[in-house]
Amino acid sequence: MNKYIENILDEYEYPIINSILFSNGDMLVLRSYFIGSDYKVRVLCKSTIDSYFDYNDKNAVSNFEVPIHEENESYSIYAGEGSWGGDGVIYVMDKVKQEFVWFLFLDNCNPFEEIVFDTSDTILACTSEVKLRIPIKDPAKISSV
Repeated sequence: MNKYIENILDEYEYPIINSILFSNGDMLVLRSYFIGSDYKVRVLCKSTIDSYFDYNDKNAVSNFEVPIHEENESYSIYAGEGSWGGDGVIYVMDKVKQEFVWFLFLDNCNPFEEIVFDTSDTILACTSEVKLRIPIKDPAKISSV
């Protein structure tokens, strides 16, 4: 596992960038925004966590807490908030392989208050204003509900 990812999980700190981070260090940079009351999320580009820290201070992070926890036979899902107030975070662990799968950070959706399994490999994540459907095996297909 990438050294930055280990630090994220040990220190509960994540870079302040809308993104999905994978266990190999790949990162999908996201654009998230409201159009009226509709919340949209789309992938802007693919990068890496190493590249992010090549250009950004290692202290430019949001602390997070994940009081929400759900699991099924395959996955443990953790959700909550970052330290900047409007941040929502989710991360997924593979229970069978006992390893990190991905981490989602959104700085403008508010803290996640509820997560449920929609199917065995899709989750619904809700904040006070946003409801997202996220396929665990392909989180780039994240969508508003």
